[in-house]
Amino acid sequence: MKKILFAAVFFSSGNSYGQNDIPTETPFIQKSEILNLEKFENNLRDNYVLKDQMSKKYSIYDEMKKFKIPGISIAAIHNGKIAWIKSYGYKDSQTKEKLYTHDLMQAASISKPFAVLGGLILASENKFNLDSDINKYLVGWKISLNKYTKITPVTARMLMSHTAGINVHGFPGIERSVKPFPTIIDVLNGKKPFIETDAIDVINTPGKSFSYSGGGTSILQLAMESIVRENFASWMDSNILKKLNMNSSSFQQPLLENNDPLVSSAHNKDGVPYPSKYHNYPEIAAAGLWTNPSDLANSLIHLMGIYYGDSNILSLDKNLTKQIFIAQEPSQYGLGFEIIKNKKVLSFGHGGSNDGFNSIMYAFVNNSNKNNEKKLMDGLIVMTNSDNGDLPPIL
Repeated sequence: MKKILFAAVFFSSGNSYGQNDIPTETPFIQKSEILNLEKFENNLRDNYVLKDQMSKKYSIYDEMKKFKIPGISIAAIHNGKIAWIKSYGYKDSQTKEKLYTHDLMQAASISKPFAVLGGLILASENKFNLDSDINKYLVGWKISLNKYTKITPVTARMLMSHTAGINVHGFPGIERSVKPFPTIIDVLNGKKPFIETDAIDVINTPGKSFSYSGGGTSILQLAMESIVRENFASWMDSNILKKLNMNSSSFQQPLLENNDPLVSSAHNKDGVPYPSKYHNYPEIAAAGLWTNPSDLANSLIHLMGIYYGDSNILSLDKNLTKQIFIAQEPSQYGLGFEIIKNKKVLSFGHGGSNDGFNSIMYAFVNNSNKNNEKKLMDGLIVMTNSDNGDLPPIL
């Protein structure tokens, strides 16, 4: 799937086999969207097209075969409603278990904006000041004082927008056999042998530059746990996921055993399942969300309503709500979400890449948000169970 996906769309009946004998499932599609789905499936294109050259067209089925991607699950939103949901291929390439749209995959870094929304709830309840030294909230671990933090302390706002100067871009996860399960403090300390990444530290002046950091999100996780004084995953499941109608999703790490029949295997670049099926992530806020495109579509519809001021389902402070969708300079991220815009359209969303899983989630709304303007409320979610499923942002 190394192609930009057009937001345009192929309908084959649920439980049937598509092109190249790849099984599909289409549990829902609006009748008016059948032609769009067909266009979508057959109009993938290259990232770039040279001037005066024709753009080649590719099908999802051909690209899955070419790049050895066992499974893809997609949901599309049009005019504020789910237009279609469809899955392609296999949950496990060896057992040939069919992938269904309700099956769970790791959302990877798509976890981050949801964690940020949790932090914004706490800020709206006056339990969390986004512009105070984050150390005042941390229990059991502190950001060390060095030549950078001596000048400027790290704040939650910086962590949410990746401007805190924190090291450690991302995490490889751990084998499922590792016991006891490492804590977030183990992650922050880089505790060996099971935590492979470095100890989390400030390596640039906070607030001065953009530097994407899963390590920074892990600091945010500890701050939130310290404030709510309960398990981060349980608090997030109750206070964010359930409110956004993400009823099949969970931040639980390790995932509860009763979810195992729904879990997709992670696959390497050869299309072979990982030996342990998938990795666990004690970095829950940064990479720990298990979900499916249907749940992510529900969340995007709510978030677009929040953007337009039609909903306040999370009971967020109005000023904080606005800042979610405004890039926090010098970052291209607002509070949690990547922000891309032109004169007419603003998109917000996130991508995610864990070992064996790659996904994107983007919403498209009016940039101007004028009262007399027809509301643009479109979105696309694509989830894959493959190391080859890395997808660029949709522009």
